[in-house]
Amino acid sequence: MGLRINECVTFALLTLTFASILLTTVLSLSSPTTMVYVSPEKIEPFVGQSFTIEVRISNAENIYGWEFMLKWNPNLLDVIKVSEGDFLKRGGGTFFTTNRSGEAGGLIIVDCTLLSNVPGVDGDGTLATIEFYAKVQGKCILELKETILVDESERPVLHTVGNGEVTVKPLNFIDWLRLNLQIISFIIAILVVIMSLLFIKFRRLKVKPLGIRQAIPHFDIFNDEEKIVRLLKSAGGRLLQSSIADQLKFSKSKTSSLLKMMEAKGKIRRERKGRDKVVILIGENTG
Repeated sequence: MGLRINECVTFALLTLTFASILLTTVLSLSSPTTMVYVSPEKIEPFVGQSFTIEVRISNAENIYGWEFMLKWNPNLLDVIKVSEGDFLKRGGGTFFTTNRSGEAGGLIIVDCTLLSNVPGVDGDGTLATIEFYAKVQGKCILELKETILVDESERPVLHTVGNGEVTVKPLNFIDWLRLNLQIISFIIAILVVIMSLLFIKFRRLKVKPLGIRQAIPHFDIFNDEEKIVRLLKSAGGRLLQSSIADQLKFSKSKTSSLLKMMEAKGKIRRERKGRDKVVILIGENTG
């Protein structure tokens, strides 16, 4: 009789154990595990480049506060800036702090909590963003240590942790061009505009004033043209080119240059007569 009772008790205990295991498995399948992790998991900056990682949370339930340590190789990376993410801000006002006293050794402590009597926050989001500067080539782990999550009753929340990995690559000339392509294109565009403006200005200076000065650097155009017009009028509007040079005491080259410009302006016309030319006053200039 006693043996049968022991067998019944043993069977009952086995049944309860199996049921407990089954229930735990079902609950774990139906409720995804809360996770705190580095995002992106792997990042490959160049030497001399700044980059930003996020410490994120997923599948959270009733989170009121959090804390984590982040460890890295200080010979490889420097921290530039640490900022609060958006996760707890969805629940109300927050108190965010960063302890960077261990930064020289490659360790910072970051924590945040909600303020006042408000419910905890559910879902996914960013706990903090951290900007690094890549100093030299190499590889290191961004290791999350001593992560803490608490609910609104300050009870710890179970969670898993995911670390990140940084591989700093050497920067060659082609990579440098790719990284600075926009800046280089902008500088080239400005240089092209400046060169174009200088070219246009140089052409104007060269063509406009220098053309006249080189053609007739030694006489007054307007006074000399007026002398020719008065001479032609006194001669009835027609005179040989050689006669104009003789009477006005102009050289042949000066006379030819003046008449060529007057002809271009429509003041006179010239007709060849043997080895000379007849200069004829046109229009209202005759009279």
